[in-house]
Amino acid sequence: MRTLPLGLALAVLTGAFLMGACSGPPTFQSQSLSQAPSIDGELSEWNGTLTRVEDSPVSTSVVPTDSMLYIALLVPERDLMRAVAENGL
Repeated sequence: MRTLPLGLALAVLTGAFLMGACSGPPTFQSQSLSQAPSIDGELSEWNGTLTRVEDSPVSTSVVPTDSMLYIALLVPERDLMRAVAENGL
């Protein structure tokens, strides 16, 4: 699995939030994992906790721990990633 640069991931996540702003702010339920996920670009240890963002191909998951907040973001469309990388939001 290819890793997504942090800046691009944050830009896409921000875009997903902004796309849903017209219908109200998006709501995410936090998930629980048996241990904190590794920050390595692999989503296999998120064990199916990804939830699709409404009206978007983007899926995300939020996992809080006592001291950190982990956010997974899956953007399956290369065209969307390319457009954000080239043009910004």
